[in-house]
Amino acid sequence: MDAYIVSGARTPRGRAGPKGPLAHLRPVDLIAPLFDKVLDGVARDQIADVILGVVHQTGEQGANLGKTIGLLHGLERASGATVNRFCASGLEAILQAALRVAAGSGPVLAGGVESLSRVPMFSDNGPWFADPDVARRSRYVHMAIAADRVAALIGADRAALDAVAMRSQARALAAPADDIVGIPSILKSEGCPRANVNVDSLSRLPFLFDGPHHAGTAPALADGASLLLIASAATPYPKRARIVAFGDASVDPELMLTGNVPAAHLALKRAGLTPADIDVWEINESFAAMPLHFARQMDLDPERLNVNGGAIALGHPLGATGGILVLTALAELERRRQRRALISICGGGGLALAMIIERA
Repeated sequence: MDAYIVSGARTPRGRAGPKGPLAHLRPVDLIAPLFDKVLDGVARDQIADVILGVVHQTGEQGANLGKTIGLLHGLERASGATVNRFCASGLEAILQAALRVAAGSGPVLAGGVESLSRVPMFSDNGPWFADPDVARRSRYVHMAIAADRVAALIGADRAALDAVAMRSQARALAAPADDIVGIPSILKSEGCPRANVNVDSLSRLPFLFDGPHHAGTAPALADGASLLLIASAATPYPKRARIVAFGDASVDPELMLTGNVPAAHLALKRAGLTPADIDVWEINESFAAMPLHFARQMDLDPERLNVNGGAIALGHPLGATGGILVLTALAELERRRQRRALISICGGGGLALAMIIERA
């Protein structure tokens, strides 16, 4: 695919809630610091589009935020779009940008933003979960219930899931702050990891539903934003990585967290690669059972998966997560001087998206 990542930046992730460190920032303000960083030295009148992933497109995140934010940053010539593929929305925005660039478009900005503090989970009242008839006929289940079913499928008990959470926290606390643009005097580094997580503290947390998942083995809800510049090989700007291939999939809605596996296999098939060709694996931690299931199905050493921690520790700002994971994987490739990474995110209803990138 003739589409390259030129530059990128992300905010720290702040724990969501009325008293969260980023709760006072409107989504348009949360993503604002990233534009100057990503567009440093780039002619703004050359940007063809701004595509943002936003899951809850209502209130302060409604009315095509991609176009609105573009106008606020001198990108009047950029068309502007906002996309929703649930938790994979940010990755979808990058994919759409890559496809547009490969088809002959000029450079495109892509990423996402989500303020769960200001626009809370399920506040869009979508029929998938809010309309009883639609929910019944579409076989809606809460994500945590689906996670518990995946845990049962692979025989993972509370102790196994708690071990995943502790590993995520430990790795996140040691992770470098790659591509982070701090919010001055508010949050300069990741705001979600907890240094005091241990077996005893996790054992005291009640199950979310029937078990075995609890708040400590669920992704932390967070506020955050990400932004990348995608351009063709002809761009005069230095390139960091090529977007090689993608795969999308949908699985049983009641096992919705397992879609990463077929999505990853499809991306590998389209790229003509095998799992052995991937150096860095960055998979969104949608509950602790998911990385266990993914590693087993892909015959992958867990030590190669999410080496800098995952959403359990670092937080999941929904629409922003795709861009964050791409930048995390790319920075790890650059640090190791390795070649390829696979990034994948699953989402509601059974959907999943995977993308392979390769250092330029």
